[in-house]
Amino acid sequence: MTSATSADNTFVTIALCPDEDVTGGDAGQRYYAADGSRQFLTVSADADLPASCTTALLQTGGTVLWSAPAAPMPAEDSIEQVGLLGDFTGETMSVSDVLVIPAAAPAVETEFDVDVDIRMPRVADQPPLPLNESVLPQFVSRTFGVDERVTASGPGQLRCSPGDNIAGALLASERSWAVGTGLQLEVRARGEGRFQVAIGDMQRDRLQAPLPVGELLLPASGADNYRFSLPDNRLPWTSVTIICPEEQGELELLSLTISTAPGRQQREQLDMPALLPPRRGAWLWSPQLWQESPEIVWQAQWQQQLTEVYISIPVNEAGQVADRDSLTRFLAEAHDRDLQVRVVIGDPRDVLPASLPALEARILAFLRYNREAAQSAQLSGVQLDIEPYLLRGFGRAQPYWRERYLSVIRHIHSMLDGQLSLDLVVPAWWGAHPAWGEQLLSQLPVDNLRLSIMNYHTAAERLRANAAPFLAWGKRVSVPVVIGLESGFLPDETHRRYRHHPQQGELWLVPVGAESVFVLFDTPQSGLPGRAFTFAFDYLVPAEDYTFAGDVARLNTVAEALSREWQSSPAFAGIAIHGLDDTRVKTGNQ
Repeated sequence: MTSATSADNTFVTIALCPDEDVTGGDAGQRYYAADGSRQFLTVSADADLPASCTTALLQTGGTVLWSAPAAPMPAEDSIEQVGLLGDFTGETMSVSDVLVIPAAAPAVETEFDVDVDIRMPRVADQPPLPLNESVLPQFVSRTFGVDERVTASGPGQLRCSPGDNIAGALLASERSWAVGTGLQLEVRARGEGRFQVAIGDMQRDRLQAPLPVGELLLPASGADNYRFSLPDNRLPWTSVTIICPEEQGELELLSLTISTAPGRQQREQLDMPALLPPRRGAWLWSPQLWQESPEIVWQAQWQQQLTEVYISIPVNEAGQVADRDSLTRFLAEAHDRDLQVRVVIGDPRDVLPASLPALEARILAFLRYNREAAQSAQLSGVQLDIEPYLLRGFGRAQPYWRERYLSVIRHIHSMLDGQLSLDLVVPAWWGAHPAWGEQLLSQLPVDNLRLSIMNYHTAAERLRANAAPFLAWGKRVSVPVVIGLESGFLPDETHRRYRHHPQQGELWLVPVGAESVFVLFDTPQSGLPGRAFTFAFDYLVPAEDYTFAGDVARLNTVAEALSREWQSSPAFAGIAIHGLDDTRVKTGNQ
């Protein structure tokens, strides 16, 4: 059907077409339908379309700013709100995510709505807390935890229910602690259970990343004293965090004393073996780095104490590793420097059957290289960074793409056959998503497997929550899990919220045959088929919530604190940093 224009109104045609019936010059967007077939969406006032297209004709008085096929929904008339996340500042807007909220939903927490409210009292310009006497009355206690499994019956009194999520109490003082060498924190407490103790300064408090210093093992047989050394720190300590055990526990703090007296933790049965520093990796994407400037890699290794890197390695048309000599020299020197190297490959289209031969060719090239190379110049593994959620239309058929993803992973795992280990890079949101989560993890081959989680947030509480399902699964099936942090450039985005209106709105969900399409206009429209949503509010989603953006000092503060916590899990295999090689960010303190 062809759209037409009159003097008073504009007629716009929305068309959904089989991709193979549309010529390359047609304006629109290609996406994948729920069955994996290629489709084409166009919104035009002047379009000569094939008869195979399904269309809807709209009579409007405005300009279409954006359109996208909607994911299948159980009842479109139940949708109360729609959120668009993206950049709305330029001439061409960009929408990166769509959030649909049903009318029956309670207050929905989304990736962008959650605000962990553990704000700290400001450290006032007052003298520090006194030494060698209890300062417990100087602290304000606040409980925290996402599942409300901790309650406080009084100052310094905690009751913890069983649970896997982090929960506990934060004790903060408006006065800083005394600064000096050899100071200790003495805790007198009674109760029952194994509680972790951590301390924070102003920066750690803001990042919700306290430094663990020890444990309280309360025997339910009276009060005991515990002493913890306070490490030297460039900022004065300001807070104590008490973390609940996974089992039920009770605790009552009787005193907190900052002490100069020598001593050691009273209960020697709490002594733990020294933990080795966690492994640390980094993505260094450009082949030019190892081909032409390997000294940059060695510098990054020294600055970040890297134990492994993930690099791109070109494969030529003959199915051989390109620039083999340079690769051999680089891997040999990396071996001498105790730096492991994994090759990282992957593309969203690798889940498509048509892309499998090219992926197989790359895997065969790396297997062939390792068989022919000396042991000191071999790759340590293959990392698959396939991101099917970047395919247009992914949200319309997530179970389909999950099965395609699993099929590819099983096939590549079989090809590697233990000759090279397989590392899968997966997004953090898969861990708790109903279409992914256990439905994905339970079907992965676990031999010679590792997971690297793109846990791209900066708040410690969010990082903990995102890592939890993967670490629990890794512990259960003995698969190591690496936690990835982002340090590269990301743009700020805006979240626009639209609410259902019975008559008009800028955003419409329009039926097109058996499917639906979101259409956003520059002005409110009325009388269109479908469901209308009118603009309600917007807010900034700052990139600093997701990336450390070159602030390596801040990243290290968070990584150090969380690594100490995660090392209690046998699945935790270290930290990986994404974006160290991003030239768009200004690197902070190394």
